Amino acid sequence: MMGLCNPPAVFQESSMQLRSLLRFLVFPVCFTIVVSVEARSFRVQQIPNGIEIGCTTCHVGFGGGPRNAFGQDVDDTLIGGDVDWQAVCGLDSDGDGYTNGQELGDPGCDWSEGEPLLSDLFPSNPGEPGSFPAPDIAVTIEASTEAVEPGDSLSYTVAVFNQGSRNASDVTIELLLPWGMSGEIPGDECGVNPRGVTCFLIDELQPTFGSNLFFSVQVSPTAVAGTYIVRARVSTSTQESDNDNNLESVETEVGGAASRPTFLRGDTNDDGQLGISDSMRLFTALFLGGEFPACGEAADANNDSMIDITDGIFVLSYLFLGGAEPPDPGANSCGIDPDLEGGAGDLGCSVYLSCGNAEGA
Repeated sequence: MMGLCNPPAVFQESSMQLRSLLRFLVFPVCFTIVVSVEARSFRVQQIPNGIEIGCTTCHVGFGGGPRNAFGQDVDDTLIGGDVDWQAVCGLDSDGDGYTNGQELGDPGCDWSEGEPLLSDLFPSNPGEPGSFPAPDIAVTIEASTEAVEPGDSLSYTVAVFNQGSRNASDVTIELLLPWGMSGEIPGDECGVNPRGVTCFLIDELQPTFGSNLFFSVQVSPTAVAGTYIVRARVSTSTQESDNDNNLESVETEVGGAASRPTFLRGDTNDDGQLGISDSMRLFTALFLGGEFPACGEAADANNDSMIDITDGIFVLSYLFLGGAEPPDPGANSCGIDPDLEGGAGDLGCSVYLSCGNAEGA
């Protein structure tokens, strides 16, 4: 009886013939695959900066996936299996408004295989509509702490990065501060403006490069409690491919001064607006024994830390003679007294309801 481990000679011979046949059939298939892959790989050398971008110059994804728009144009114009660069250089394959030559660093279509590029421009992908031959400046901002008290200081770190494919010229950073915060100048190229601090960063910011700036900020001792939004904005004189990432913000919580009421300067009678009745109300209190205003700071129209006849005259001059507007917080928007609470110039404000303060605030 023949065991299963010893098949008949005829089966052994058939098995050997089958293996030989498979080797004969598989070899040309493998050879064809290798030749095909090699043919694709050397084409990146027939495109300016093709080696820099790699297979994704012509294909979607890595490893030779489907052709992108540029790859299709290349395939349609092949000559004997080779890239005809002159045929595709002037095309805008991905429809982004730039020719393939502009994107790959050969805007004049003068390059030939084996020659060095006359331009050192950083290439963008001619097969991706979202890849432009332009700078793309992005900005981020971080605070050293999430919460502070009036009178505290903190810092903000602003980072700028060029994630585009061209240099960005005359890059400027702005730190935009809300009322109640003031910034210090972090360097010689910076200056304070009414909205915060502006810094000239660099003449030319190259692709893939970035820079950080540190801003010291002081919170006013009279800052009102609440959420303060601090913004960082970056700009360049060069047209960008994307402007949506030029502005970022961070929130900082300020506490401790919530009890201070807001008011309108000069609104002695607390009716929410300046009028002749405010001066009459003040004169009545000063000379006719009338009740004194509950919000001394509102009655101190000229903010000289005294309540007298000059405040009534100041309001009338503002209303009818084109005189100066009452000092901060002014006559048109509610705000707190800029003088230090409890200081020598603070006249107090026990009740003022027109700005939405609770009675007794």
